[in-house]
Amino acid sequence: MSFGLLARVYKDKGILGIFGFKSHKMDTIMKVDLPGSLPQIVVNARRDESLKRSNLSADFDDSMKFRFEGVNGEHYDAYAAKTDRVTALQIFTPDVLEVFYDKFPTTDVEIQGSSMWLIERHTIRDDEVAKRLFEASSQLYDQVSKQVSVATWAQN
Repeated sequence: MSFGLLARVYKDKGILGIFGFKSHKMDTIMKVDLPGSLPQIVVNARRDESLKRSNLSADFDDSMKFRFEGVNGEHYDAYAAKTDRVTALQIFTPDVLEVFYDKFPTTDVEIQGSSMWLIERHTIRDDEVAKRLFEASSQLYDQVSKQVSVATWAQN
């Protein structure tokens, strides 16, 4: 598995932004290289969002939005073009979702091309976070890479 770990720092107006108040936020991001190329698929974890809409999904039309099956599916919004929704469901099978729900309850995901980005919002990168992300992403990669092979074979 080839990966990169980085941090993103930005200013957030928050709810009090109308008064000029801004706070600094930090996200920890892990990029994992996939064994094949996929269309853009975005999964927005809403479990810890106060406004139930993240900056990750703000640019997507509601016609691209769908939800995964099961009890935990209600905590995530998924986005893909209608023509790519079957591929998204081929990647996020029950085996993949089991690892995702268990290991990434508050993580946003974006897949595009041969990259998968795991975004831990408002999380400061340290040794503990890096270790947790690496171990969890290894388990997710094992499951996703199987599905990528099947999905890219089906596309050809």
